[in-house]
Amino acid sequence: MNYIGNTYNYNSYEIRTTVDVDNQKEFFLCASDIERIFPIYTVESYLKLEETKQLISEILSSNCKNQPTDEDRVVKIVSDGNFKGIWFCRALSLDYCRWISLKLFVWCESVCNRMASKLVTQRPKKNSLYSTTEVIKYLDGDWKVKDLLEDLEKKNIIKFNKSGKNRTWTMSDKRKLHYIKEKKFTIGDTGFSRPYNVWTEEGKNYLISLYRK
Repeated sequence: MNYIGNTYNYNSYEIRTTVDVDNQKEFFLCASDIERIFPIYTVESYLKLEETKQLISEILSSNCKNQPTDEDRVVKIVSDGNFKGIWFCRALSLDYCRWISLKLFVWCESVCNRMASKLVTQRPKKNSLYSTTEVIKYLDGDWKVKDLLEDLEKKNIIKFNKSGKNRTWTMSDKRKLHYIKEKKFTIGDTGFSRPYNVWTEEGKNYLISLYRK
């Protein structure tokens, strides 16, 4: 999955959203964030409603290409990390918001439309590569390349090869090697060549999930 998270404000409250850019039906809104704003309209109560159960059944059996076909894609529970909470798919998010108030429903529909429009017009190329300097532009905080890499090392996400004058680095977890790609900096025909790493689209989104609130 190639998820990108974002937040939208409703009456000064932040509500998180996330979307899979490779699969536009993977759009979620954090119902837990809404519940914090409207505590009497709990997620648990909403999911117990007979109408909600019927809607979930219709979503799963719709055969519409923009609707999820797995139950864990209708209601998604994340137990830890930046995406912790209960997340609803687009259709369920709209219905939950309408159950609470028409004003919230209109807001939610606007957010859904904005997210869908952004995906169509700004869908990233799968082969896009980003330098660490470029990735920093997407992160919260005033990072410098050296500071970010050192922080990633402290988190045991990357590891440095300390041999030689020029330190190189790689992912600590071999299963995450697809987050980076090695390139070479070469000066003309001088024979000088030095390897360096850039981030893939998945790698960039991984850092966004770590360093964006």
